[in-house]
Amino acid sequence: AYFQKYTCLNFEDNSNYSIPNSTLAYLNESSCSSLVGKDIEDVDGDTDIYLTNACSNDFGVVAHETAHALGLSHEHQRFDRDNYIAINSSLIPDTYLESIMKKDKIDIYATFNISYDYGSIMHYPSKSSITNGEQFIYVKSISPLNKMLGQRFKLSFNDFKLLNHYYCVHKCDNFEQKCKNGGYLYWNNCTRCVCPKEYTGEDCSKPKNRSKNCTFNEYFADGNRTFFNSSGIGRCIHYINTTIGDRISVSLPFINTKNADICRTDIGLEVKYKNDKGTTGLCLCGNYKNIIVISESNEVMVTYTGLESTNHFNGYILRIRNYSSLTSGLYNEGEVSLESS
Repeated sequence: AYFQKYTCLNFEDNSNYSIPNSTLAYLNESSCSSLVGKDIEDVDGDTDIYLTNACSNDFGVVAHETAHALGLSHEHQRFDRDNYIAINSSLIPDTYLESIMKKDKIDIYATFNISYDYGSIMHYPSKSSITNGEQFIYVKSISPLNKMLGQRFKLSFNDFKLLNHYYCVHKCDNFEQKCKNGGYLYWNNCTRCVCPKEYTGEDCSKPKNRSKNCTFNEYFADGNRTFFNSSGIGRCIHYINTTIGDRISVSLPFINTKNADICRTDIGLEVKYKNDKGTTGLCLCGNYKNIIVISESNEVMVTYTGLESTNHFNGYILRIRNYSSLTSGLYNEGEVSLESS
């Protein structure tokens, strides 16, 4: 039901293996694994997913391995991963090198220009028991993102988007791709879009009010610093935009949200600063000081999820005019800096 809700795929119990070539077989084994897609040497056979008893009771692991069987590779093995992460191979045992270090071939594992997603369920964590708890994956230049790697709570929006490109996009071949903010056409009605959680409307162009115990806040960034904040238990949405062609500086002097070993959406602060709003934003769980985020476009969406009465954050926004010309040759698009924590 989980995969059916967000894709055009349909699943039904097939214990008698009555449908050839389309069966996902969940098998009890001594380890948890799955091939990525169909076995090319056995295209007429089942697609086997191996699970231990412990794995079978872990939703995130079952979802991860099922996504493998449906064709999703590891996020950290994307052909373009070197633009986003670095891996210390000296810490990795030889038996794991194939599943960690080897990069996908661009002609086999297509990404359809979907952005690299640190919040993907297909990403390995930055630290692992196979490296005795030592960090072996490092996000380049953006240190707070390291804490997002390896979540096994749910597939990200872009995980589902990629599955839909594999299986469903042909259903809308004769329709214009009109979706904005990283959305994609809905396979059952190709005149409307499936949108990231922060957006709504037929083409995902309207900010969505997901606030609970809080008001929806909208700001226009100009040349004056504008203060914004949230506190207590609730979900508060802060939508920030500015003149097309300009960027937004979001300064976060202080953040105190519920801590988590691996940070994900809807348990702390999420800042969607990238141009592709389908990509998981910068998630911050715990205590941080003096974070500065520069947007890639003229829109930023900040979602505060306070799960404890003592949770709060404060920040300032400011428009940056002519950002590209000012920083040409100096900085990457979409900067995040962390001074202290």
